[in-house]
Amino acid sequence: MSPRLSVALAPLLMLACSPKGWIRTNRSTERVRTAYSIATTTGPWTYQVVVLANSHFSCGLPTEPDPDAITSAEQDYYMAWNREGALLVGFALYTDGSPGWEGTYPVDEAASPAALDEVEPRAAMAAFHAVWEAEVSEEDGLYREYEPVVEDSVMPVESPGSVEIEEDGDALVGRFSLESLDVSGSFVTESCPADEVNLLDFLDLFESGSTPPDDTETGLAGGVVY
Repeated sequence: MSPRLSVALAPLLMLACSPKGWIRTNRSTERVRTAYSIATTTGPWTYQVVVLANSHFSCGLPTEPDPDAITSAEQDYYMAWNREGALLVGFALYTDGSPGWEGTYPVDEAASPAALDEVEPRAAMAAFHAVWEAEVSEEDGLYREYEPVVEDSVMPVESPGSVEIEEDGDALVGRFSLESLDVSGSFVTESCPADEVNLLDFLDLFESGSTPPDDTETGLAGGVVY
């Protein structure tokens, strides 16, 4: 590669390699490869949903009628949940209606926007999912299904813990600590449109149980081709 081309490509390479954050557990430190923030409205309340993962997946399913693109996106979701080494952390950030999102959000397993007041104007509900070991349960050529063998799926995460947020345009820049799980990390989110799929619901992080529901439309309980 010529020196001139190397100089021209350097900013792009730096951008591609820039971490979106880190997830630290008592087993490893993993780079955040997906970090989304989604402004969500339920009734009179608006809150931010933050999704972090050490896998790549899109903000929502493709809107174009391309079966291959939709299948590829579904496979990314499946891998993010089931592959060995998968890590996902999710937060719902609640405020009392004050403008902006900057501040410290104590992690509370009973967090609710209705419970906020002047003394406690912010709170966060957290979810954590990890697959420490997995094995191939079905294989047919390039098609594989994974069966998690050793995993943790915790929702809600118990206190103590906190999420610290700063704003940088549409991005949320944060640090978090989930002391009950010995998990911490940092992140810089990309804004995901509110009309896209709510990824925490889509990935079932805020539901009991260790695997997503069998959804024949999205294929989340199916295998993955790679």
